[in-house]
Order: sequence, then structure tokens, then C-alpha cells
Amino acid sequence: MITSLPLNTVSCWLPANVTVRDKSCAWFNEHIVLGPVDDHISVALLGVPFDYAVNFRPGSRFGPNSIRESLASQTLYVTDRRQDLSGISIVDFGNVDISHDLKTSYYNIQTVIKNIRPDLLTIIMGGDHSITRSLISGFISREPRRIGLISFDAHFDSRVPIPGKEHSGHWLLQIQQDHPTYLFSENISIIGLSAGSYSPAYQQAIDDSGGLTFTVSECRKLGVEEIMMRCIEHSSANNDLELYVTVDIDVINQAYAPGTSVPNPLGLYPDFLYDALYILGKSGRLKVLDVVEVNPLTDLNGITSSIAAQAILQALAGVNTFISQRK
Repeated sequence: MITSLPLNTVSCWLPANVTVRDKSCAWFNEHIVLGPVDDHISVALLGVPFDYAVNFRPGSRFGPNSIRESLASQTLYVTDRRQDLSGISIVDFGNVDISHDLKTSYYNIQTVIKNIRPDLLTIIMGGDHSITRSLISGFISREPRRIGLISFDAHFDSRVPIPGKEHSGHWLLQIQQDHPTYLFSENISIIGLSAGSYSPAYQQAIDDSGGLTFTVSECRKLGVEEIMMRCIEHSSANNDLELYVTVDIDVINQAYAPGTSVPNPLGLYPDFLYDALYILGKSGRLKVLDVVEVNPLTDLNGITSSIAAQAILQALAGVNTFISQRK
């Protein structure tokens, strides 16, 4: 645990959430380190149980532990990719301490992220999507250099903020205003746009600024490999920049992800997201991944949390493939 920082420990990894007793299996929850970070650790997990910026169906503050519980039921062998993750060491720093004051909570999020060791692949479980602004700010404070951004989201999240009405729909606009030197519009990609709550002006604005976007129908037409090739090239500036990847679970069709603030009848199917995150992990450019807007209170039998957990495993399988290919 990082000492003297606003963090709370979590206990959902223990006792083991295992229904199959098989000595040949290494379970995810039994692989987690809940203590000081040493040199062999390569991945950091962090929970951000914050949903004060949700203006419809709150509950994503319960997302981090729900995703952990889903991860705890999985082994370290990602069968779908034939990848054994047992060589990847993972530390869970727990959950950021959330205050009833918005500014204090955002400050705590930023403080924790900027104190995580820079060489660790960091995976954050939210929480509503407004936390991404503080997470990116913490990352840039820790390592002041340009980054690329790939966002899987049904929404543009670029509305003009209204004072006194904080919500999760304007973080992308704000983060560009916060860090114009480190996050350029021409290094931003959005995948899975489909929400029916915008005007053409939002699309025009990101087009004019040099951003890259793909709607759900375009994802179906072009396919995941073509989409990811374009987005990685665009956001990493031809592989010069490391990538911050954010996944709003409402990018997934509501038939598979009902547990979110704004369920999406036009969303992507989960396999597109899994393949995309595997490709991102395998690219060697992935630096930070957040998965947000999972709301267990509106979920059905935990299926949305399971999709979020599988998304994390698919990204790790991609990272493991990248490491194996370098040897």
C-alpha cells in the first residue's frame, strides 16, 4: 500500500471467490498483492468509488468492488487468447478515499494516481466518467509529456460545463482545456459513438479540431482490426506516444450491459471491445486503462461487471502477448 495517501483497503479478494477446487489452476484473486510494491510488480489496480457527477441512475460508486468480485472468479489463464497471466505481478492499491466534497475527491484521485510508480501499467475501476479528468491530470502531473487518448464511449462527453451542475458529460472538453500542451485534439480517438442526445455541432467540433471518431455502424462496417489500426496510429502519433485508454461501459449494447447510468440500445457487442483491448495491449503503447460507469444497482445477475472484468483480462492478455513476442 502507498502510505500517507487518501486510500482505503479492500477485502473483496478474500476469502477466495472460487467454486472450482483444482490445484492446476491459479486464480486471479490469489495472485493479487495487497501490500508494498516491490520491483517485480508490473501492474497496478486502483478503485475510484465516485459517482457524484452522475445525473441519472447513480450507483457506479459500487463498481470497483463489483468488478473485483468478477475478476476473483477467473483464473489467470485467458483461454480465449491462450495466454497465461501468471507471469504478470499485480498489486491492488485499494480504493481512493472519496469525500462528500467534489473538489476534495477529485484532488484525492489526482494525488493517488500521480504517486503510483511510473513504470506500472495502471488499471482503474470506476466510478463515473468524470474521474477520467482527474486521472489524466494525475498522470500528466507525474510525467509531464504528451499522451494519446482512446475513448470507448457512446457519448462525445464534450458539453460546455454549467457552473454548479457538475456531471460526467464534459470531462473530455475540460481535460483538453486543462492540458493543451500535453493532450492534443489530433491525438484523441473516440470509438462507439451512438448516443441520441447530441447535435451535428459536436461531431463538427471534433472533426475541425483533428480528432478521430467512429460510430457503432462504422465499427460494424470496417471491423475491429481496421478501426484499431487507425486509432492507435492516430492517437499514438505513429507510435511516438503512450496511450491512455478509457472505457465507458455504456459503449456496450444494453442487452449485454444493463448495469450502467445510461443503457445503450445501439451499443457495440462485447466481442468488439474485447478484441480492441487485446489489440491495444499487444501494441505495446498502453499505459493506463480505466473502466467506468459500471452500476451494480441496475445490473442483471452481474453481467455488466463480468464484461468489465473480462475487458481488463483481455487487455492484460494483449500485454502478455506483447511481452512474450519481445523475448
